[in-house]
Amino acid sequence: MVKEQLPKAQLTSLTNMGEAVNELQSGKVDAVHMDEPVALSYATKNADLAVATVSLTMKEGEENAVAIKKGNSDLKEVVDKVIQKLKDDGTYQTYLEKAAKLTEVEQ
Repeated sequence: MVKEQLPKAQLTSLTNMGEAVNELQSGKVDAVHMDEPVALSYATKNADLAVATVSLTMKEGEENAVAIKKGNSDLKEVVDKVIQKLKDDGTYQTYLEKAAKLTEVEQ
């Protein structure tokens, strides 16, 4: 999915999230793609990490986030542009509406 939608990105496959985060912190990679709750957990425990939520086109139920090493302003700028595009074309609002319906409590 990332390779198809970000064709200029150089991908490195790592099987362990801890290893991926170590690669990010050491500067060997610029970003790590992982599930949002996992990304938030790492960011909470590591002051040098930040989370950027990115909505790539994916199958339902495969929402993810991107962890970016703090100070990587070039990558953050790209991520921010993608998020703005999703807001401008209505995709972000549609997602929020669907998420709100999933969290409604029946009375």
